[in-house]
Amino acid sequence: MSAEELKAQGNKAFSAKEFDKAIELFTKAIEVSPTPNHVLYSNRSACYTSIHKYNEALKDAQECVKINPTWAKGYNRVGAAQFGLKDLESAKVSYEKALDLDPSNKIAEAGLQAIVDMEMASGQTPDMGIGKIFSDPNLIEKLKANPKSAELMKDPEIVAKVRQLQANPTTVSQEMFTNPKLMQVVACILGVDLSGIPGGDVSATTASSEDVPMPDAPPAEAPKAAPKKTEAPKKKVEEVVPDSKKEADELKAQANALYKKKHLDEAIELYNKAWDTHKDITYLNNRAAAEFEKGEYDTAIATCKTAVDEGREMRADYKLVAKSFARMAQNTRCFEQVESH
Repeated sequence: MSAEELKAQGNKAFSAKEFDKAIELFTKAIEVSPTPNHVLYSNRSACYTSIHKYNEALKDAQECVKINPTWAKGYNRVGAAQFGLKDLESAKVSYEKALDLDPSNKIAEAGLQAIVDMEMASGQTPDMGIGKIFSDPNLIEKLKANPKSAELMKDPEIVAKVRQLQANPTTVSQEMFTNPKLMQVVACILGVDLSGIPGGDVSATTASSEDVPMPDAPPAEAPKAAPKKTEAPKKKVEEVVPDSKKEADELKAQANALYKKKHLDEAIELYNKAWDTHKDITYLNNRAAAEFEKGEYDTAIATCKTAVDEGREMRADYKLVAKSFARMAQNTRCFEQVESH
């Protein structure tokens, strides 16, 4: 079998997310190729990046640019591997090199933006971003006390993952979508309703279980206070939930159940119906998560952008989540591509 035939099979395996199989096929293609082929090393590097074997990915990417130092996409591969190894300075140099060779290189632009996001998340810039959310030293205990995340936090692996994210928030985008349970916990922290876990401010929802009221002791000789006039208790005004919102929430609940079962097409359809029924960008955020899970990164980005545009007058935390999903989808789409030519 020729190198081109093996490469075609490797690309097909990659598209099916059969990364180990793709690596094997690209390796065979490299072995039988009559001359060193930079595209084959690039594609195998993409496979290693997809399974987080960044050292192997970097070796292949460096071999790619060694064979063809004028190919901008090779430096994208180098940058992606360095990004995965958290060597942000080197990754920045690689992406800038790619842009020098190809000023219209969208992947390099996205890579540079990802570096900025990571620096913001880890507190290396004045805007603390996601890093600020994970900096709470009591985060683990709050998540365990929060009924929305308590069950998930019984898993020691999830607890360990959250501690890793606290130590290095820059791994949020890399870890979040490789572990469904962790994805739900992070969504809970960020305030998005995902996979049946309603969002909300963790610190706010757990305050009542942690803070014990401590009234001051009365003074030694407390003066007698004049009797106060008793006022009739004010009637509590209950918020009226529109029928459209109730109907949309029922659709969302059904979609969440389908999402858990990985019935993503059906879930997306119901999230669409929920959004059409009542304009709440939570439904769009959830739809974007399902689209991301399907690997439809461009669609997920478009959905997130719609959520941001439609949510200008809505809750700021939902808008933050929409922007976060959009960025993660964009970064993942850029890193998970192979060359077919």
